[in-house]
Amino acid sequence: MDGASEDQVWWVRRAVVAVLVVVGVVTAVFAVVATRAEDADDSARDDGPAEVVTDFLPSSGVSNGPLRLGTVLVAGRHGDPVAKPEHTAESYADALDAGVDYVEAQVVMTSDEQLLVRGDNELSRSTDVADRPEFADRETTKVVDGVETTGWFSEDFTLDELRTLRATEPDPALRPDSAAYDGDFGLISFDDLLTQVNDFNLAQGTEVGVFVEPLRASYFRGLRLAVEPAIAKSLRKARLVNEPERVTVESADLRVLARLEANLGDNVLSGLVVDGDSSRLLTADALAGLPDTIDVIIVESEAFTKVDEPQRVPDLVHAAGFAIGVYPVSFENALLGEDFKVGTDPAGVGDLEKLLRGVRAIGFDVLLAESPTEVIETLDALEQADTDEPEPSDAAS
Repeated sequence: MDGASEDQVWWVRRAVVAVLVVVGVVTAVFAVVATRAEDADDSARDDGPAEVVTDFLPSSGVSNGPLRLGTVLVAGRHGDPVAKPEHTAESYADALDAGVDYVEAQVVMTSDEQLLVRGDNELSRSTDVADRPEFADRETTKVVDGVETTGWFSEDFTLDELRTLRATEPDPALRPDSAAYDGDFGLISFDDLLTQVNDFNLAQGTEVGVFVEPLRASYFRGLRLAVEPAIAKSLRKARLVNEPERVTVESADLRVLARLEANLGDNVLSGLVVDGDSSRLLTADALAGLPDTIDVIIVESEAFTKVDEPQRVPDLVHAAGFAIGVYPVSFENALLGEDFKVGTDPAGVGDLEKLLRGVRAIGFDVLLAESPTEVIETLDALEQADTDEPEPSDAAS
């Protein structure tokens, strides 16, 4: 490509971004309603030295490049939760069949030091535990990350006990299709999910990877249930630590990422989660000050509404040497900005195509999608439209 062509491409890209800003796309893309179970910010606490697993497989020596810049990758966030209850084998199967590049799991600890794939350690919102008389005496009140909470907690059950529970949809009003499967599916461990992904890759000849986020890590350490070595053991058992780009460990807490690094070294990628409360990290100076062990910045959509120039964030992140991901991405009106809503039903289908046009123009690398089937179909259609568009010289002739 000659210099003139490069200049044209640069100006076209800038013009596209400018138009998006004018019509409010950038702000609206990230004006979403999202709920996360995050580790509390207790940086003043001394959690002690990192607990290290010493028998993980050695690094292959391949450099941990920040994913594959220039290609929009899709991760099935919690599986395909608009279709089936999140964090179940069946939900992940739908995401795998849709053609995701990664699946994302959140994990919590059990009493027997196993990793349960769940969106929180309090179980009543996403399982039928409250309706199970044999576990009535497990209901209790605890202070979890500074918040008093009453319910049933993963750390009070063995994995075998948890396997007897059935998954339910946490938000049935928003996701009635998923809620239709309440009680149909069991819970899974992180080992179960890794086996499922490996089996799928072997059968299909694919290389689907895994994002994993330990929840309540500092809280569990206080109970002497260290999640970081448990993750390392599972990844080692699944033989995924040999392939750097196949696994990304993620957390909003740099100390958790440091402990994971102590357990895994350079064998996996490291992702820093930036939520709405930590949007201050989305500046050139703050990004430059992050540890060089970070590979990808995973940004909650709400965080973009709290910075002055949201359209510049991907360029800033890339300039600092990181890939950038965004979550959550879905077709649901409830998770879309005003410019993309269609009708007034929160569960209604919004203008996903318009959203993804903006996302592609702005320059994201990974979309953590809660409707991965629809996201991939729409991205494929946009890619095909780009391919079918005639070259300027063809149009002139």
